[in-house]
Amino acid sequence: MSIAYAPRLIPYVSEPQLGAAFRRRSCRPDGSLGDSQWWDHERGGWDNAWDPARHLASLPRDADRPARQYLATPVDVADDPATIADVFAIASDRSILSDVDAMPGNQVYNLTRGWSSKPY
Repeated sequence: MSIAYAPRLIPYVSEPQLGAAFRRRSCRPDGSLGDSQWWDHERGGWDNAWDPARHLASLPRDADRPARQYLATPVDVADDPATIADVFAIASDRSILSDVDAMPGNQVYNLTRGWSSKPY
């Protein structure tokens, strides 16, 4: 299955390789949040069991400026208002080194609200 991507690329500047995981959470009738579902980058579609081999995709680097990496969002993910993009610094073995959103002074892109600076 071919996955279509939204035309807008979101830039991140980082020496370590970054990876993206997309998750969504449904809202139960009582207003509480349901379990997370993760976007499978290989086959497309959502599933519940977190597996970094399927759910964590490396961000492509700019050929001229290797520290610049781009978050490309699948159209099916961008069209779902319950989706959050989690961006991580990742190691070569696909382990998560750190949560990019938690890095001091980092600007975070929310898929529905745009750029925001988090105070630290």
